[in-house]
Amino acid sequence: MCPHVHILATADIHSPKYLHKFCDILQKHASTLESVDLVIIAGDLMHKGSISGLQELDSVLDKFLHNNVKVLACPGNEDFEEVLAKVKNLKRIKILEDSLEEALINNVRVGAYFTRGVLDKPTIWQKRHIKNIDEIYRQRLEKMKNAIVLMSQKYDVPILVSHYAVTYQLLEGEDPKIWPHLGTCRLDDVLQKYKVLVIHGHAHNSTRRFAVFGSSYLVNVSLPGRDSAYLIEVDDGLHSVRVFELRSSGEKVMLEPCMVAESKQQARTRRSIIDFLQ
Repeated sequence: MCPHVHILATADIHSPKYLHKFCDILQKHASTLESVDLVIIAGDLMHKGSISGLQELDSVLDKFLHNNVKVLACPGNEDFEEVLAKVKNLKRIKILEDSLEEALINNVRVGAYFTRGVLDKPTIWQKRHIKNIDEIYRQRLEKMKNAIVLMSQKYDVPILVSHYAVTYQLLEGEDPKIWPHLGTCRLDDVLQKYKVLVIHGHAHNSTRRFAVFGSSYLVNVSLPGRDSAYLIEVDDGLHSVRVFELRSSGEKVMLEPCMVAESKQQARTRRSIIDFLQ
């Protein structure tokens, strides 16, 4: 029988803002948590840099998870760099930025690359406050491309974890005018060619949460909007990926993947309200 890895994935908890929703999901799906091998959080762990919110989230995860389950996360746009530099002594959560983490789970070699991600169009706030943001995104995009190629060749289960969307494929439900402010479409060719599991957040209102895009599997695990966390079951070699929505109602619903054959055209980039947000 082919070994499987069970991943609990979520994003945009913005603790303490949506922590109660996340707690409710964990309580109602306690039996499912017993099979979880790894927890991945795709950014925005805390609300506007709230260290106390992050500490509360850490305590909640420590309460509900078995001791040997790793919790790995990338930072989001509300997990400020200057705040993360002050964070110490978290019991369960390990936050990684532009770095690769390896694990051997059920004799399956797992490699996961964690990053904030890239926007095709930086927000006005970013343009004003982050020096050389375009160059930062250009360099980060190259690192993401290289990580995808490396992981697909080296690991049984290669995973790319980004806060921002790494393709527009799972942004339906959001206004197309703001898609360039929610992620990038400049990885589409690489994602179609190389096999990788992509986990991202940030797009709270997306209606499409699971897709097969060329050789890759895409999952948007943002908590708000669906009031759900996600159980992702992958086998050795990513030959099979199953995604379950763990709803706050207590339902566990298997999602059917959308089959995507072609890249979406770049969305229009006219100014919108998102330009004025961080």
